Amino acid sequence: MTAPSHVLEDDGAGGFLVRVGGEPASTVSPDTARPGLWISRDQHGSPMGRHHGREDRAEFLAT
Repeated sequence: MTAPSHVLEDDGAGGFLVRVGGEPASTVSPDTARPGLWISRDQHGSPMGRHHGREDRAEFLAT
């Protein structure tokens, strides 16, 4: 089994939309309170966690 492809799209506000298999999966944006971390949110805007890199989260969602 292979993981679906993922794409990061600039959201125009400093964050990124993560698409997995062409469908929106979450957004990631810089954490202003903790520089160097990224916050991921689900499609409804609820926080899902903090991560060290935006690509890390995109890869996680694609697996």
